[in-house]
Amino acid sequence: MSQSYMVFKSRGIFKGVMNGKKEKMEWRLSEDGKTLITIDEFGIEEKIKIIELTKKRLVIQLPNDGEEAPPLVFVSKR
Repeated sequence: MSQSYMVFKSRGIFKGVMNGKKEKMEWRLSEDGKTLITIDEFGIEEKIKIIELTKKRLVIQLPNDGEEAPPLVFVSKR
């Protein structure tokens, strides 16, 4: 995952590369700011737990069929 990146546009568009695969989808935050909600090109919604969100860092935990997945840490390029 070292070559993965995500770019969140202010209009609710997300572009990125995850595991070598280019992705483009819609995104929004839950009202309480604790969940990142993404909708892929097929209309499938995924809810991703936010562990930490700052200007410099995003730490998320992807759903993993009932098991706790290891957190993913993304840092700002800027």
